[in-house]
Amino acid sequence: MIYFLKIIGNIEYTHIPDYAPTKELLEAYRKKIINWEEYEKKYFDILNQNILKTTDYSFFNDSCLLCSEEVPKYCHRRLLAEYLAGQNKQIKIVTIQIPLFSVKPANTGNDTLISATLESILRKINIH
Repeated sequence: MIYFLKIIGNIEYTHIPDYAPTKELLEAYRKKIINWEEYEKKYFDILNQNILKTTDYSFFNDSCLLCSEEVPKYCHRRLLAEYLAGQNKQIKIVTIQIPLFSVKPANTGNDTLISATLESILRKINIH
């Protein structure tokens, strides 16, 4: 994704590990040891430990949290955005979910559309 941001939009990417879930938390969720609600609670605990101490909210002026999940409901960046907005009322959340392409599947007999996000396309062509 970093490559496409730079090449297509000349957009810089900044990785901030304090905002990321731990490897153990991600693993527990992916292996279905915990459900999404438990994941959210544990992630917010991480944010409470890390963010209140280190966040300079001016950093988010003209910034974007990029989600690579197929739907924002299960994305830690959505949770982070909501958390930050709850901490600082000047932060406004705008969700833009645009499929990169839509096609009409063959032999469906209707106008069903299939949409793909950047992450799902990259997975299909094996670029990470």
